[in-house]
Amino acid sequence: MPISSNLSSINEERHALLQSGWWNHNLSISRHCEWVGITCNEAGSVTEIDLYDPPSKELRRIQNLNLTAFPNLVVLDLYGMGLTGSFPTEVTTLKNLTYLYLTHNHLHGKFLPKILSELPILLLAKTLKSHLPNYCSFPTSSLISHNPPNFASCDPSLQIQTNSPTSKTKPIIVIIFPIIFIILCVILLALYFTRSNFRNEVKMLTEIRHKNIVKLHGFCLHNRCMFLVYQYMEKGSLFYVLNNDVEAKELNWSKRVNIIKGMAHALSYMHHDCTPPIIHRDVTSSNVLLNSQLEAFVSDFGTARLLDPDSSNQTLVVGTYGYIAPELAYTFIVTEKCDVYSFGVVALETLMGRHPGELISSLSNPTTQNMLLKDLLDSRLPLPRFQKDAQDIMLVVAITLACLCSKPKFRPSMLQVAKELSSFKLSLSLPLHEILIHQLMTIKDTIQVSMKSGNQMHFSSFQ
Repeated sequence: MPISSNLSSINEERHALLQSGWWNHNLSISRHCEWVGITCNEAGSVTEIDLYDPPSKELRRIQNLNLTAFPNLVVLDLYGMGLTGSFPTEVTTLKNLTYLYLTHNHLHGKFLPKILSELPILLLAKTLKSHLPNYCSFPTSSLISHNPPNFASCDPSLQIQTNSPTSKTKPIIVIIFPIIFIILCVILLALYFTRSNFRNEVKMLTEIRHKNIVKLHGFCLHNRCMFLVYQYMEKGSLFYVLNNDVEAKELNWSKRVNIIKGMAHALSYMHHDCTPPIIHRDVTSSNVLLNSQLEAFVSDFGTARLLDPDSSNQTLVVGTYGYIAPELAYTFIVTEKCDVYSFGVVALETLMGRHPGELISSLSNPTTQNMLLKDLLDSRLPLPRFQKDAQDIMLVVAITLACLCSKPKFRPSMLQVAKELSSFKLSLSLPLHEILIHQLMTIKDTIQVSMKSGNQMHFSSFQ
């Protein structure tokens, strides 16, 4: 596409940024591309405005920023700025705009058909004071015949094929966006999501921002169909990768450890950085998605629950068989430690390459305790060649065993898990292929003390 980048238009962009009052007036106007939240192309024209910190109250009108001054703008992300005013209809004049994210602002006005038809990606969840319309089909103009289409539709009357030749689901829902800037995917929810679960997922995802939690890009709630739109994860779920021999071999030990660390940081954020804390309640390998770099993103918040410190948090048992904490069978009280247990199952599954199954319940059995660690690991991968990988694996297993304690009070918190996976060091004096499970369980029994003291552990003492 043609790029407007002459000096006069760049000066106009600089002036618009300065006049908004959203940046410090003492900044060098000639170095506007270095300002916080600003990205420019090679010619110096602004292509991205990505801000998070609200300006002072008197400057929070969205109209303070003259959007028409940015002809090459591709990304406009003003999440959580607390902006007021009418919805900026001038975005329709920005021909290169691909990504519009205005969540958690206080704008008013109506959705205009022109906006819906001209913006390929419209991200307005919880943005407007007025309700979302009871439909979200985009105008069925000649664009519908383009290959690929560049807009979304959830009109149940449209008979459009999905990418899967075996799909039998009706109504068929298709959403395909341009792949120039961002690729999105759709989760079809009509078959298994109640409307309350759907609303819950939208609520959770619009309030969560973490690098290891899937990012919501849009949604559709219709009386005959529901779907979420979020960042496309090229590799699919962790469950899929682990159960595909070709994909699993690509997932080497360091990548598996990083996936486990990513999960830990995401859950730690939910439990300890959100107010009130969020309990996922369905942490499984199917709900951990992987991007093209095999980085982990926690997804599926349909059963998530806000933890109320002033209530009993008693609930019906939800989750997936094989991942549910054992105490929920008799207490029905959900706590963060339920997620900790589920995390332990997924972490062990990631290293084993399969669900641990009855291994968890047999950890107290002498036969299991005398197993070699190497016999527990995924046999499709060679044993780690580098000492760091071996140390990381043993640390993960030791912490995982602590997470799988049958009594929740003896499990570490996800904050402890995340910190120790990032900073704790195990000194290795035995080769990995000689380590027994019971040696790791000995570490498990003292891991809470070790986490607090920061002492190094030496495997030589467990010979």
